[in-house]
Amino acid sequence: MKKDGVLILAQVDHLTGEELGFAIDQIMRWGANNVYVFPGITKKGRSGCVLLIDINPDNEPEWARLLAEELSIYGYHRVLTSHYCSQCHERICTVVVRKGRARLRAQIHVKTSKGGKGYCRVEHSDLVRLREQVKEKLKIGVSLSQLRASIESYGRPEAKDIIEIDVGA
Repeated sequence: MKKDGVLILAQVDHLTGEELGFAIDQIMRWGANNVYVFPGITKKGRSGCVLLIDINPDNEPEWARLLAEELSIYGYHRVLTSHYCSQCHERICTVVVRKGRARLRAQIHVKTSKGGKGYCRVEHSDLVRLREQVKEKLKIGVSLSQLRASIESYGRPEAKDIIEIDVGA
């Protein structure tokens, strides 16, 4: 499957490290498909970085406005792309997270290669949402990597559609 896209390549030498962390969070909240930060040295010998922001092409005018108004990025390079996705099988699974007697049920999307061979991969946005639900409803912190490992170890194609995880007593 082919999907057209736009990569915004923005040079940044005016943001501190803390401001850059905030910018990454904002960029993802605004709906970027992904964002990468590459460190570098600018023409004046100052430290800087390049932001590579993957966006949907239809939203580029809004991105130009947000970058200028919110992050003082007044210009950027645009790279037209074609994203190719390998054929995969996506299914919805129910995750039951247990903490003692308490239970939390949630739906997640997992992907495997077409034909169902190999291991699965859980959608990151589902993982983030599940982590927040565990924190809110079960009152326990759990890392994204712990959740991912627990889910993906169950999530082979031949596995059941219900994945059970125990996060402590």
